Amino acid sequence: CLLPKAPARSSFPPPPPPPTHTHTPQKMDDIRNKLSQTPVTALPTTPLGEVVTVRTDMTLTQAVDLLHAHKILAAPIINAEAKADAEWKEKYIGMMDMIRACFVVLHAFTQDSTIPEESETGEGAEAPVVPLPSSIGHKLIGELKEEDSGFFPFLPLDKDASYLDAVMLLGTYRIKRLPVVDETSGKLINIITQSSMLRALVAAADDYKSLMAKTLEELQLADKKEVFTVRMDQPARKAFELIKQFSVSAVPVLGVQGDLVGNISARHIYYVVHSANKLRRLEMSAAEFLRSAEDELQGWDIKNTAISCKKSDSLLDVMKKMEAAGIHRIYLVEDGHKLVRVISLCDILERFVQLKDDSCDVL
Repeated sequence: CLLPKAPARSSFPPPPPPPTHTHTPQKMDDIRNKLSQTPVTALPTTPLGEVVTVRTDMTLTQAVDLLHAHKILAAPIINAEAKADAEWKEKYIGMMDMIRACFVVLHAFTQDSTIPEESETGEGAEAPVVPLPSSIGHKLIGELKEEDSGFFPFLPLDKDASYLDAVMLLGTYRIKRLPVVDETSGKLINIITQSSMLRALVAAADDYKSLMAKTLEELQLADKKEVFTVRMDQPARKAFELIKQFSVSAVPVLGVQGDLVGNISARHIYYVVHSANKLRRLEMSAAEFLRSAEDELQGWDIKNTAISCKKSDSLLDVMKKMEAAGIHRIYLVEDGHKLVRVISLCDILERFVQLKDDSCDVL
């Protein structure tokens, strides 16, 4: 069943116009119906067995350490002042995003001249976890939330929601993570990400075989689009500036001939914040930054290489490639490694739904 009405339409960005192509012989209605018949409770729960949360009375240092220990990049924020039996609307007040928090932390490092840069103990030495500056590390999550320092709203789905609801929000409305709440008990039971939704669709590929067999070109995902890039001789800092300015998850690194040679992602800022000689690393050329990081990124789940595809690839092949690599975007190339555009998980999920009305149901 559908969930209670959503917040005002203005709460969400306007969806892009639906693709103009028609899926035959499997019609879009058939795909939407199949999605609507599958409940989100069919999705696997978090690998940890329960949803990791942070509290408003935690310091940023404590929250960062918690997320780092569990190797996750986001967590719901619990209002420490809420009663134990409070409704979820009073209990959960937002989502902490590690990447955005790291940008806040890095800004503090660059602004605080009293924080010494650390010396590395040798070439290839593993970077230690560097304490956060007291000006930011000792701040409570609740204080940072009030300052809007990189936090997202808490927009949950009810456990009775369907794949259609989830795909629409994750794809068309480009929401990265959806908490799932049991409205009756108020219990937080899962977090649905774009990646987990992708895995679920790949696992159910037989249900969408006509759509997934189409090529990127047939699905109008091969049209050239502007891509924010950095050259291999530009400072790595430029990549992070683009990531922050345009809210993209990664920036491709191009060689002297304009060919695709590497990838600097938002996850790299997590690595930079926790490494020695932060400012020096940011001023390295993109090529040097990637080379220096190559040996130090084991266990960080960060990709230096740029994963690419061709316009003749099927949607299923691309989805499988993204699933295997654990990435949120893939680079479409032609004539070898000439960059054409970026295809994101949002772009792919959008192909499974087309809005028929102007309502979008979240709790």
